[in-house]
Order: sequence, then C-alpha cells, then structure tokens
Amino acid sequence: MIKNLLIVSNLDNDFSRLLNSLKSIEVTAIAFNNLTDGITDKYDAFAVLGNPTTDILNRKSLDALNLIIASEKPTFIRVMSGICGITKNTSESTRFKRLVYTGHDGLLTGIDKNDLLDDQDNLHTPAVPSDGSVPLLVYKDKVMSHDKYKGENPVNLPSEYALWLESPSNIFCTFDISNFTKARFAPIAKWHSIIKYIISFLSGSSEKIVISPGYTNGFIDKTLSASPLECFNNAISWFNAADILIEGGKQGVYEGYATEIKSTGIQKKAMEIRNDCCGETMLAYYMNHMLTGSKKALEISDNISDFIFSTMYTNEPGGILDGMMKWSLTAYNICYQDDVARSVIPQMMKCRYSGTTEHLDKCTRALEFLYKTTGTDGLRVTRTDNNQLNASEIERLASEPAEYPSAHYTAYYLGALLLNYTMTENEKFKDMGIRGLESIMAVYPDTKRCQSETQELCRLVLPLSLLYEATGLQKHKDMLYKVVSDLQEYRHKSGSYVEWDTGYSSRYSRTEGDECSILTENGDPVTDLLYSINWLPVGFIQAYLITKDTMFIDLWKDITDFMVKSQIHSQYAAINGAWARGFDVELNEVFALPNDVGWGPWCIESGWTVAEIAAGIAMGLLKDTLIKFY
Repeated sequence: MIKNLLIVSNLDNDFSRLLNSLKSIEVTAIAFNNLTDGITDKYDAFAVLGNPTTDILNRKSLDALNLIIASEKPTFIRVMSGICGITKNTSESTRFKRLVYTGHDGLLTGIDKNDLLDDQDNLHTPAVPSDGSVPLLVYKDKVMSHDKYKGENPVNLPSEYALWLESPSNIFCTFDISNFTKARFAPIAKWHSIIKYIISFLSGSSEKIVISPGYTNGFIDKTLSASPLECFNNAISWFNAADILIEGGKQGVYEGYATEIKSTGIQKKAMEIRNDCCGETMLAYYMNHMLTGSKKALEISDNISDFIFSTMYTNEPGGILDGMMKWSLTAYNICYQDDVARSVIPQMMKCRYSGTTEHLDKCTRALEFLYKTTGTDGLRVTRTDNNQLNASEIERLASEPAEYPSAHYTAYYLGALLLNYTMTENEKFKDMGIRGLESIMAVYPDTKRCQSETQELCRLVLPLSLLYEATGLQKHKDMLYKVVSDLQEYRHKSGSYVEWDTGYSSRYSRTEGDECSILTENGDPVTDLLYSINWLPVGFIQAYLITKDTMFIDLWKDITDFMVKSQIHSQYAAINGAWARGFDVELNEVFALPNDVGWGPWCIESGWTVAEIAAGIAMGLLKDTLIKFY
C-alpha cells in the first residue's frame, strides 16, 4: 500500500526532492502557514523541515505541528520554537562542533559507534528530549580526532542531542538536514546511510533509495579519469566560473572560498585580495598562454602582474620601507616574506620564459626590503609590520640572528633571492639565500614547523632546487635529494603524501581557535592541499629542469596523477575544477579536522591551491619547451 506523506517546508531542498523521487509514497508539500488542525487525518507520515531562524510559526501552525507529533504516525521533525521544550530560538553555529554517532553497531549500514561526522557550518538548536529518547547523533566540542571520537566523557547531555528517536513514531533533529547534499555533509556514505534510515522509517518501504553526491572525483568515478591537460583546463575554468578574477585580473583576484558552508549549501566567499594569490594565479594564466597560445590568458596574466607591481607596495621608493609589499589590500601594514616570494617568484619565472624583464626591477625592489630586514643567519622573523619598523629596528633585525629556521616562513623567500641572482647576478642575494637555506638544513629535520613535518619537506623542494641551480655545489644537491627521499616515507598508495609530524612539534599542531593543522594523530589518512602537497607539482618539475634527473619527472607524474583523480567535479561552480584543503585518501573525499579558524577542510585558495597545482601541472606538460631556459 502506498503511503501518503506530507512534507512541511517553505523551500524545496535535497531531502524533499529525494522523497519525491520514490515510487512507494505519494508526496504532498505545504508551507508552514498552510498547516491546519485536521492535517493529521489526511496523511500517513510527516517530514517537517523547518528553519528556526527564518520559519516563524503562528499559533495555528504550531498547534498543528504538535498534533502531528502526538499522532503516533511516523514523523521526522527539525525542532523549532514551541516544539520539544524550545521556548525561543537559541540556535548556535556548528562550525567548530563535530557529530558523534551514538547508535548501536549494525543499526545503520557503514556506521559504527563513535564515528565522527561533519555538517559544516550548520545551526544547532538545543532541545529537551524526553527521558526515554535514544540519541543517534550528538554534538561534541573540542574534538581532536580524525574519524573516531575518543573523548573522555562518555555521558551524552540532552543539550548535545542532534538526532534521536523520541518515540517509536518520532525522529527529532536539532540541525538543518534538508540540504545534506548541497551543504556537503561528510563523510558522504555515512550521511547517505542516515538519510536512507530516516526515509525508510517514514515510508515503511524497502524501496531502493539512490542518492547522488554533491560532487565526485576520479577516485570515486572511474569514468572521470582525465588527462593532466584536461585537469589543468578544468582548474583554469574554475577561476571564471567561481568569479575569482576581478575585472579580468586588472584589480587582482579574490582569495577564493572559505571553509564555511551554510546549511543552504552556500559557501562563504573569501574576499581578501592578497599578493600571494595574485602572483600564483598570474603564473597559472601565463602557463595557460604557453600551453595554448591563448592571447586572453596572456592578457589576464599581464593584468594581474600590473596590478601586483602597481598596487601591492606599501611605500613609494626612497623611504626606509621602500619595497615592502602588502600582504593584502586591507592588511596593508603587514609583510609576510613567504607570501611576497610567491608574488615575485611567479613574475621572475614569467620573465625567464618570456625572455623579458617586465617588472623584474620591482621584484628586486621587494627582495631588497626583505634582505635588509633579514637576520645574520639568513633567516627572518615570521613577518614584519610597518607600524613597528623604524631605522633602529631595521638595523636590529639585520644585526642579529633571527633563529627561526622555518621552511614555511622563509624557504620560498630564500629561493626567490637565489632565482633573482640566477637572473641578475646579484651576489648579495646569492650569499643570503645560501646562508638562510644552510641555516634551515643545519637543524633539519627539526625545523620550526608550522602545520606539519610533511609541510616542511614539501616547502623545501623548490627552494633547494633553486639553491643548487645558483651554486652548482654537490652539497646543495645532496640537500635536495635528502629532503625528497625523506618525503617518500609519507607517500600514500594514492600518490599523495599524508600529513605527519614527529613529536607533534608544529606550531599549529593539535590547536583550537587559531590556525590549525588538519592532522590529529600520525597515521591519519589525511593529506593537505593548502600547506603541503600543493607545492609538489611545481617543486618536482623545477627540480627536473634544474638537475635533468628523470626521477623528478616520475615524481611529478605521480603527484599529478593524484591531482587529476582528486580534482572536484560538481554541478556547483564554486567547487567544480578546484581542490579543497583537507582530503581523506581512504574515503577519497574532503574530510578532515575542522578546527582551523579560517582555513578548514573545505577552504579553496585561488593561489595556494588551485593556481599553484595548475601551474605545476602545466610546467610538466611543457617540460620539453621549458628546459631550454635552464
């Protein structure tokens, strides 16, 4: 017998569309204000998909909902004010909360007790469950685990309940589950199991339920296996489709997308205009021009170059801060040498491949400022702030060792010095580049880590390649090969490199409320495409071009194959063709610790990730053309 099911919702959504696709039920949908007292007699089951912040219940609809709950007919309901002991809207963000499965093993397919799930940036409305309720999902704060809850407190407080059986006829939910696909709940398969359980509960049917994910990739869908060129083209297409370029690059590029995804599926845009994201995107478009001959790609690249070197300086020539480059248009007083390097290295590579000196003098000018604020050991403090710099402070920075041997903060700056020397024969840049990288390698592998040990290794490949090019010394070549060899210890069968941090000594290891590593415990099957492996396509192919060792081509092919397979394919323009930060190499989806204050698992950086990876892929495709420049 076919059931009549009523959906109460003011908006169409993933959940209602799935119910409408079933043949075993007849579905009717009405808005909350159309509820009437006699509604319970007309239907066999109910799905109430409200939003406590936007759907305001009047007295008539509230009375009708409470009658539905009391009807002893199968009902799934998202709690709202006036229901389940809620007297007013007290919804709170779930951005830094994680869901723990508390049902017994075997109840849901593919989910075990204490499994962790994420609902991104949802809204939790704490309710008052009855004494006999059975929780299936509960919210926990300050979780420091990848996929299993290991908290010390086994007690689940009623205020933590997220999804529970209130009675044999009622399932209650304290968050918005209606757009579980669009909002990219993770892990996908576990959420699909939960959704199927709820729908089977409502329909009483054994009808097979097919749920399509909001995105996929080449690991999951073998038909998506693409060539590196197709992968590169997909990445370049993302910049336009996701509205990253500003006036064709004339006003720079946006940072990308932040990690927050609302329950509606809308992902927060990262609107900062940063020097590093601009530089890396500029290079990706220049590589596009070299690959395809596209005049439009060259125009965009040139637009971004002009923007960087006309807009991103803090000061005009002549002052003590001459050459200091802004971190971003809003953080104009801050200068990170790492980020500056990823503005000037792309421009210098562009000059190298184009045979021009366009903006090369301005690259040198930016490096001159960094040089004069570098310590005697060739290292720098993490950043400089122009409101704290004067002649005496600059003299102090240059007259004592910085003692901060960090690949994250300093290696790319040192590589930029060395590349500039290779192109201009500026001996003092060469000397400082050697001094700094030798200082880092003197303490290696116990460098001042930022996110992980894996990150430090990945961040050293390109700078050490540029060091060897500048000096030709065997000891510098040996440093490069040592780092690359050590990195292989963390290679995963997927072709990626997992996060690892011996001794958990990284600055952001196991932190909360700050920038945070996505690694919780060595052995987690998680890879980082924001801070670690994103540097490898460029690093490996540049190592080949400099050493001529085909081992580096094999390494480039290996990491590029991973990038091809992990690239996001989706109907949603904001993510199609991109890569996000945190990728689980066993689940083959975006899933990792969401504790980072701004750059969590779903963060998509225009520069650090998409452009950086795309440029490296293009360089490998162009290796036979590029090698003549070395």
